[in-house]
Amino acid sequence: WYADRGTLYWIAIDKDGHGALRATRDGETWREIALPASAGRPADVVRWRDGLVVLAEHALLKMDGDALVPIATWDDKKLFAVNDIYCAAPLAVYDGDLYAGSQKDGALLRFDPQ
Repeated sequence: WYADRGTLYWIAIDKDGHGALRATRDGETWREIALPASAGRPADVVRWRDGLVVLAEHALLKMDGDALVPIATWDDKKLFAVNDIYCAAPLAVYDGDLYAGSQKDGALLRFDPQ
């Protein structure tokens, strides 16, 4: 769950393992925010700099309206794997920098996309 500027975001994994990013402004009506197929399943969402970013299995995405635009990608399929529905790879902002925790080896990575 992540709340930002009147919208509640929810990352859901269904029984078949498919992931979705959903959003609501009223708590009753939900819309799904589509991730690019190459990004994989969503893991976390946070406000960073001038917008919201979403960490997915294979990409870091920035929200542009209801569209998600890749700002970083990687080939390592295990780095941010969504394989534990109770504990996904987290995003955090500290001192203006964006960090993500890897499920692969517990490493903390700092993103600096230009």
